[in-house]
Amino acid sequence: MGAGGSETFNLDEELIESDSKFDGYYGIQTSEKEMPATEIIETYRILWRIEESFRVMKSTLEVRPIFH
Repeated sequence: MGAGGSETFNLDEELIESDSKFDGYYGIQTSEKEMPATEIIETYRILWRIEESFRVMKSTLEVRPIFH
């Protein structure tokens, strides 16, 4: 802690600069080794849409649990 009990923080400017080359990019990790990169990206785009649809359904439809 710094003077008077306050915390001090330091930025690692070198690390920020080296990391900035990846700004605007995202990474996808997969176990698929034979699938082309374009197909992997398209599969993740579809997955995002499916997850968003479930999120909307669960939040806007107030469905009570159904027991069989």
